Amino acid sequence: MRDGMIVQAGKYNDLLNSGLNFKELVAAHETSIELVEMSTTIPSKSSPSPQISPQLSSNHREANGGNNSLDQPKSDNRTSKLIKEEEKKTGKVSLHVYKH
Repeated sequence: MRDGMIVQAGKYNDLLNSGLNFKELVAAHETSIELVEMSTTIPSKSSPSPQISPQLSSNHREANGGNNSLDQPKSDNRTSKLIKEEEKKTGKVSLHVYKH
């Protein structure tokens, strides 16, 4: 796209090899993604995170009825998918489903 108009169409690899602005667009996108990832992994020095003592934290859990799953994330896997994959099934449904 250039100035809101489609100037080129084709397969991804063909567009990369064509030498037009598509390669620059992809490179700029990858650079911006890297910058976003770096900013989320590096803690900000201007806003320090509050420190909670272990004793206070354990007292808080006991007062709230034990270990709460919201207090600690189950995993720190940053590559997990945000959307669960759709389940697919085959079979028959009644005509009633389509009437509403």
